[in-house]
Amino acid sequence: MSTGEPLGSSVPHAWLGLGVQDLLSGKTGILMDVCVEENQFGGRYDAAYVRGADAREFVIPAAQMRLAP
Repeated sequence: MSTGEPLGSSVPHAWLGLGVQDLLSGKTGILMDVCVEENQFGGRYDAAYVRGADAREFVIPAAQMRLAP
C-alpha cells in the first residue's frame, strides 16, 4: 500500500499491462493503472483501474486482485 503520495497519483505496480482478476466478482481484465484513493472513512488505499473484456473500465482495491489464470 502507498503512503505519502497525493490522492489521485499513480503508483508503480509490477502487474501493469498484465491480466488480473477481481477476487470477489471473478471479473478479469488488463491492469491499466494503480492510483492512491480515499475510502468513505478517510482511509487511503491503492485503487486498481482495470479494462475488462468488454472494454469497460472498473476499479477495485489493488489488494483484491490477483494475476488472471
